[in-house]
Amino acid sequence: MFKALFKKQFMEINRMYFMDNKTGKIRSPKAIIGFICLMLCIFVSVGFAFVGIGMALADPLYYGQIEWLYFAMMGMMAIAVGVFGSVFTTYSSLYLAKDNEFLLSMPIPARHILTVRMITVYLSSLLYSALVWIPAVGVYTQRGYMNAERMIFCIVIQILISAFVTVLTCILGWVIAAIAGKIKNKSIVTAIITVVFMGGYYFIQFRLNSFLRLFAVNGGEIAEKIGKTIRVWIYPMYQLGLAGAGNARAFAIVAAMTIALCVICYAVLSASFIKILTTNKGAKKTEYKEKSVKTASIDTALIKKELKRIVKSPTYLINGGLGLIIMPVIGISAIIKRDDLSAILEQYYAQGDFFKNAIPVIVASAICLVLSMNIIAPPSVSLEGKNIWILQVLPVGAERILRAKRRVPVILNTVPALFCAIALGITFGIDVAEFIAVLAVVIVYIFFNAAFGLFLGIKKANLGWTNEVVPIKQSMAVFIAMFGGMGIAGAVIAGYYFLQAIPAWTYLSCVALIFVPVTLILNRWIKYEGAEAFRAL
Repeated sequence: MFKALFKKQFMEINRMYFMDNKTGKIRSPKAIIGFICLMLCIFVSVGFAFVGIGMALADPLYYGQIEWLYFAMMGMMAIAVGVFGSVFTTYSSLYLAKDNEFLLSMPIPARHILTVRMITVYLSSLLYSALVWIPAVGVYTQRGYMNAERMIFCIVIQILISAFVTVLTCILGWVIAAIAGKIKNKSIVTAIITVVFMGGYYFIQFRLNSFLRLFAVNGGEIAEKIGKTIRVWIYPMYQLGLAGAGNARAFAIVAAMTIALCVICYAVLSASFIKILTTNKGAKKTEYKEKSVKTASIDTALIKKELKRIVKSPTYLINGGLGLIIMPVIGISAIIKRDDLSAILEQYYAQGDFFKNAIPVIVASAICLVLSMNIIAPPSVSLEGKNIWILQVLPVGAERILRAKRRVPVILNTVPALFCAIALGITFGIDVAEFIAVLAVVIVYIFFNAAFGLFLGIKKANLGWTNEVVPIKQSMAVFIAMFGGMGIAGAVIAGYYFLQAIPAWTYLSCVALIFVPVTLILNRWIKYEGAEAFRAL
């Protein structure tokens, strides 16, 4: 029974490897092997990012005789990646599985169900935390700093880190389940956690070089301060660092603490597991209250429908609207770091006039580049899926439905893009004529990007998907829209390199004028040929 449960849970968690999301059919053995190899390549490429971090930290910390700090820092990153990667697996498989009632109706002990699910959570934690810890250990071995005792400790520490991550994800998964039951829009929680993690990762990447330069000058003093802080506030991480460096006493402490936490976590979950499974956190008692219904125009209703789809899907929200977060962040960062950016620009200005004259073009191209990351329109038609007939039978023209799909990215992109343009214009001291030209390019590109994306979405529509990830992340429309838009943004700055003899505002004005007729042609196609194609889907 236990073996059958584990096989079922394993197949459920790894469904994407064995089933084609586009067709809903089981993959062939060759396709399964090929897909697994592809995913391994992706995981290896992610691991190489942490190889770079490890290589940057290993030498200065080793020669500074504070090796424990290397393992403590890499251990904390391994825990963070492990928690982020497996917390939603825990949430869905441990607390929100769809087969809870079915399994409980069978003569299966609840502890067997809990054990199997915690094992799958552990394997997920092991996979994600290993993306950091294995490269960290590999770098230390390649540098010649690793001996046999440390290697044994590090191998066992990987097992302990995964167990600790399992405990954390069980706790956080329970918190997410509790919060999700009270929040109307669960995708917001997912989006916020994802953005916070990504922000933390890139913050570490950007600050790493500054830390290493500072450490090279005041290594001993910094290490002492970090050591005191970790020892007081994050004592387990200090012991983890010492254990990685070969301290047997610290290793025993880390092992004992981890085992104790696992035992406590399992005991608590075991005692309340049936209650967790049978509690419907999504059901709320509602009391009828008579309310007046607000009517809206057809266009407004269609736009609201598109907006609701975006905010209710964390996959759509994160992948389709990442640029909506990046643009305000760029603008605010430019204002805060204005003095630092001015100092950097002065160094480039000294190399020649091209860079100084090209600042408005670079600003416009950079904003267009970020706008290309907002792939809201391309998957909007495919996301209707098999329910597209509902829109087709409504007494609403297809051109009106497509117009709403085209307007939504315009509405969402306009304010962040203009804020970013204004902030960068002020920071870089762009004059009035050049600033107006930058705004013109940005505004026209917003409309072009929406029309171009919807054009591709209609031409490359896929309504047969079984998982919304397919139209959002794996469709040709999204691929062409994103990388095609990035290529266009790159061509704008590349073109100015060959036409730098003319003023930047003149060049940008010409670029804006080129976008206008292309956008009008795309809009006309969407209105007539696109509407006809939409009705025929």
